[in-house]
Amino acid sequence: MLIIINYIQTKKNVLLSVVQVLISGLSLLLIYKYLLIIIGVKFLGVWSIVMAASSIVRASDLGFSSGMVKFVAKYKAHERIDKISSLIQTSIISVSIFLGGIALGLFLILNKLIHLIVPDYHYINEATKLMPYVIVSFVIMGISSVFLSSIDGIQRIDIRNLITIAGTLIYTVAIIILVHFYGFIGLGYAQITQSLFMLIISWYYTHRLLQLPLKLPHLWNYQDFKEMFSYNAYIQLNSIVVLLLDPVTKILLSRYGGLEFVTYYEMANRLVMQVRAIIVNANQVLVPVIADINEKNQQMIVDLYYNTYAFIVFISTAAYTLLAIATPVIGQLWIGHFQPLFVHITYIVIVALALNTLIGPAYFTNLGTGNVIDNTASQILIGLSNIILGLIGGLLWGGYGVVVGYALAIIIGSAYLIKRFIRRHGMGYVSLFSGNFVYVFSAIATILIATLIGEDHQILALCLSGGMFLLILSRHPMMSSILKNIRSKHSNKNLREFF
Repeated sequence: MLIIINYIQTKKNVLLSVVQVLISGLSLLLIYKYLLIIIGVKFLGVWSIVMAASSIVRASDLGFSSGMVKFVAKYKAHERIDKISSLIQTSIISVSIFLGGIALGLFLILNKLIHLIVPDYHYINEATKLMPYVIVSFVIMGISSVFLSSIDGIQRIDIRNLITIAGTLIYTVAIIILVHFYGFIGLGYAQITQSLFMLIISWYYTHRLLQLPLKLPHLWNYQDFKEMFSYNAYIQLNSIVVLLLDPVTKILLSRYGGLEFVTYYEMANRLVMQVRAIIVNANQVLVPVIADINEKNQQMIVDLYYNTYAFIVFISTAAYTLLAIATPVIGQLWIGHFQPLFVHITYIVIVALALNTLIGPAYFTNLGTGNVIDNTASQILIGLSNIILGLIGGLLWGGYGVVVGYALAIIIGSAYLIKRFIRRHGMGYVSLFSGNFVYVFSAIATILIATLIGEDHQILALCLSGGMFLLILSRHPMMSSILKNIRSKHSNKNLREFF
């Protein structure tokens, strides 16, 4: 059977996904640099803990924001715009009611337990004032996520990324202005500003792309709710576990490492997450494509997985290696001086997230085909392992033990998912891992060279080891394939055929 995929649109989606993450990364560097100067390292740690604890609200959206991608893509393939409209309205109403209730309950609970979350009593009052703004902003973002996921399902991820870029720029400017005038509480005002912008713009573009009248959601359909909820149940559980990972880690760090440890973990984790997001977001654009293929020709899915996985291994090894080499210099520019704690935490997180990134093709293939049970089991394993290993590590080795426990938990859960995916699709381990040993070994060697040169010669280490790795990179067969594809006179065709 012949399947036609809009190659130009998919390529545009990937490109803007990468651009969006790059802009978010630059914004992150600017915001954290600014906040370190204006409010200091400990208040930055308090903000990080409050954000993490309040983000539990986002875990309670019934899985509708994630599930919308599949359902919108499914019914768009059958040209059921009326059905999509009903699904969106049902989702918005359901999420609004549920998140509102959860937000109120969470605020009452956190208000009573704030002394356990922020152990330094000097900062409890400021954390309490900030919390309502952060919780409300997460509720608004949870609602806007339904609209944004609908845009993803239409395969207009380029529009979604443009909205996110605009929201990021508004957030950055708002933080600089509002923190300057209002201090620490200005962070809450900035989050409300960004979330309201994202809600209004995503609502407008969802209706425009689907050619629907600009009306507020007013219809709720039980059958639509039932259809989505049966699929979303596993995604919801998955979301809860994922979003609990960060709060648990930061609470353990504040207990066993202190607020400074929380701040440097936050900065290190966000830095590595930005690199991961470039790769993952580019991979994620295939979810609606896979959902569409799954409706027409399931034989193509494994072939698409192999091709995607080969590229992810190549690009992940390159990206994380270059990040590891550049980490000391990034820390120097970001913090203002060499900070060993930041560098060490970043290295630990790089190892965990580099391995986790490799499961991206399997994870998103499961989402596109509806086989989400393994994804959920993997995340539950990560969550439980993080609690157990984090507690043990914290008791034995303090903050470093918590971070290592977090890294090991991610590796354990990732290994489980890839093992299950290989078995489910009858693939061999050799076919996935052969051909990359020399490349990965070379990457590890260049990182060791950069580390051995030492902190006194950071620029030399960056130039020497970075240059070596770029030379190795240029000799990889995948690089030749990419360059050949770029030069190809057929690369600008609007449609590409898959068999």
